[in-house]
Amino acid sequence: MSAEKIESAAQNAAVRLRMTKRGRRALLVALALPVAFFGAFGVLHVSGAVAGSEQVDVQFDTVTVQPGDTLWGLAAEIAPEHDPRDVVVELQNLNGLDAAVVPGQVLSIPLQYSQQ
Repeated sequence: MSAEKIESAAQNAAVRLRMTKRGRRALLVALALPVAFFGAFGVLHVSGAVAGSEQVDVQFDTVTVQPGDTLWGLAAEIAPEHDPRDVVVELQNLNGLDAAVVPGQVLSIPLQYSQQ
């Protein structure tokens, strides 16, 4: 085989392996569609599993925050024999708190602490 034929064959091989912008987009779409499908299926599947028809009976008392009250102080007041850190965490979780309490705010208190 001559040098010209080898060079020509190498150029033809390089041309065949070249990907255009359109080809890259098509490949990206072809790869993204299954990912998007399975992602949407997973979200729908998980969200359907979260909701249920079972009713849960949760009981609690309420307390209105007064000026100067803190979660730590309320925890020590409503459950003096419990670790205030645990009570504060439960108050935060039950009331959806992530910041300080505000005077006039009504907080839910779990019955396990309010009956003491």
